[in-house]
Amino acid sequence: MRYLLALLFLPLFLVAQPGMEEPVPLQAFDTVSWTQGLRREHPRLILTPGSLDSLRNALATDPTLGSYYAGIQQRADELLRAPVLKRELTGRRLLFVSREALRRSGILGMSWLISGDTAYLDRLGDELVAVSTFTDWNPSHFLDVAEMSLAVAIGLDWAEEALPNSVTSQAYGALLHLGLEPSLASTDWWITADNNWNQVCHGGTIAAALTLAERAPQQSGRAIARAIEYLPRALRTYAPDGAYPEGATYWSYATSYSVITIEMLRSALNDDFGLTDYPGFLQSATFRALAEAPSGAYYNYADGAADAGTNGAEVLAWFAGPTGNGSFFQPGALKRVYREDARGSRFAALALPWIARPTQFTESGLPLTWSADGPNPLGILRDATDTTFYLAVKGGRGSISHGNLDAGSFIFELDSVRWAVDLGMQDYNSLEQLGFDLWGHEQQAARWTLISKNNFNHSTLTVNDSLHRVDGFAPLVQLSPTTIRVDLGEVVNGQIAAASRTFTKLGPRTFTTTDTLMTTDATRTVCWQLMTTAAVTLTDYGARLRQGDHWLDLFVEQPTGLHFSVVSLDPPPLAYDMQVPGLKRLELRLPNYLLQPKTTIRVRLTGASSGEYLRGSE
Repeated sequence: MRYLLALLFLPLFLVAQPGMEEPVPLQAFDTVSWTQGLRREHPRLILTPGSLDSLRNALATDPTLGSYYAGIQQRADELLRAPVLKRELTGRRLLFVSREALRRSGILGMSWLISGDTAYLDRLGDELVAVSTFTDWNPSHFLDVAEMSLAVAIGLDWAEEALPNSVTSQAYGALLHLGLEPSLASTDWWITADNNWNQVCHGGTIAAALTLAERAPQQSGRAIARAIEYLPRALRTYAPDGAYPEGATYWSYATSYSVITIEMLRSALNDDFGLTDYPGFLQSATFRALAEAPSGAYYNYADGAADAGTNGAEVLAWFAGPTGNGSFFQPGALKRVYREDARGSRFAALALPWIARPTQFTESGLPLTWSADGPNPLGILRDATDTTFYLAVKGGRGSISHGNLDAGSFIFELDSVRWAVDLGMQDYNSLEQLGFDLWGHEQQAARWTLISKNNFNHSTLTVNDSLHRVDGFAPLVQLSPTTIRVDLGEVVNGQIAAASRTFTKLGPRTFTTTDTLMTTDATRTVCWQLMTTAAVTLTDYGARLRQGDHWLDLFVEQPTGLHFSVVSLDPPPLAYDMQVPGLKRLELRLPNYLLQPKTTIRVRLTGASSGEYLRGSE
């Protein structure tokens, strides 16, 4: 997949903060008699014999589904000619191999179930034997074990009755000794974490436990009970409104595993133990849909990738069922899953059963104005007109998982052109190979030296040329359908007495940022920043940004007489910084002598395209 080299998921810990309540316990799990309610026949992970029959019938009549499955089978044909997987680490991770194993297991297993072609079955057996002979599945980086456990569990469950005993005995042994047992023996942080590692590692362990239920019932029961106990630690981060704190890219990863876990528990035990109804979880589909801007790119804050592509389209489709919102079922994106990506998603075959499920849509639409509280609060203002106005604003704090010093920052699109940008994800492995400590989150951590991570290179405020306070929390409130405010007081505490940013949409092409500051004797300078890749021309009223035949004018309305300056970041300051062609920082710097006890900075941003008249146009 396109994102594999970028998405090397590593932990940064969430800190308890406003809007992040104590986890709500799920239903209790009976570890003694739990196997009495276990479905005996296979398949029982995601698929059941009955749902498999329904899937085959749907494939014969639904063109979207047929196109989707055709892509799966095409990739299965390609795998028949590929070498089997080997235990090859990338840096300290086996993760890419585990993910490829999951992709292959799902593709080959589904193609066997639908077509009955034994070539797919035989090749699935070869893949299961190959990974089962690995010395281990790299428990030092437990995501690797979790994804491999799901891969082997799916392969066994979907094809167990047709595979030779020589294959199944090896695969069951590996799933127990390399998957379930290392999970139960682990005392690692991920067990009680409140980020994506929790969802992925417990999800993979549940897959192993359900598959090994008859062979290791006590161990399997303990593993499921532990997951049911600690999954709420991660699920609470969706509350109260669904804004996933690690961003849209990580939403796709973590939520895929939560959805798969729900599906496996339902299909095997006829109970999801309250996972579906956890506060904020279903609402997170709205977050994911709105995080994709009209240009097709994500609001890529935190360690997020900008290119949305088809990322998460399969898991987003699942939410159309329980919510009844047809906006989450996107046939175009689903058809592109295989056409745009030569490898295909590792979740695509697993998602086919719920994509095929008949759904009665009761609504189909997304709000034009939306805000969400939580660990990393967000606000989005959109327009229903053809201008595709899109303004997204965030609060939060830097110390959350995958967080940056970006409180008060924003991105802005008009006519599907992105003007204010977020740099988003920088490749993890290349930095780690240099010995760079990317994962510290203390105030003086090396992470904050990177242009993609510090506040100097986000479209926000910087006071005294200093870093934001890592543990300072910036709450966000939507004041009206056209106004959002972020309180930056804690973020700049010690440098300024109070600070807030207010974003006001004035029309289909115009908005203002208004910063209200209460200065102190310690306040020396304030810098208003906008990150952009557009061409910039400084003007008497402010600045003009151009991309093709589109432009954006920035008017400095207060204080009067102040002028922008431009700082080029191409090339970036550090040799190992991410390189973004044409990147620059447009800044409005207020020195000490311009600062009043109450200082207001107001900038109006107005966009247009060729043929439209704007004040200051040639």
